[in-house]
Amino acid sequence: MKLNRKAVISLPIRLMVVFLILAISTPALINVLEENERTSSISVLDHEFSRFTDSVAKAHYSGTYSMKTITLNIPENCEVFIGGDGSDAYSIRGTYNGEEVLTRYMEQPAVMFINSLKLEPGSHELTIRSVTHSGKGAAEVMIL
Repeated sequence: MKLNRKAVISLPIRLMVVFLILAISTPALINVLEENERTSSISVLDHEFSRFTDSVAKAHYSGTYSMKTITLNIPENCEVFIGGDGSDAYSIRGTYNGEEVLTRYMEQPAVMFINSLKLEPGSHELTIRSVTHSGKGAAEVMIL
């Protein structure tokens, strides 16, 4: 069997070029995958926030002391904060890796949360109870 000397010599060069291309493209590919995960998590949060605010509105429109139960699924690397001080008392906020990425305010109807909650990744069953606070519509959110 006769070996082609030029083919044998060019093989290491070809392998070096392949590894160089892989080394250059790998970080870019990793960034694309990480951004895709971030975008997907924010999309899931947005959907869960819509479900949550709809449940708060239904409890509110059903009258004082009405209750609704909902299960929220928080994606990995995310946290959710319900209520807070000042204008945050009317909001639900989401973070991704500690960066605030999504905020929803209870504007229609204007319902404040009388307690604050922090939800970590995973499934959380919540009860929303319509109450009044200082003569205004409010909601008490409890983890079951």
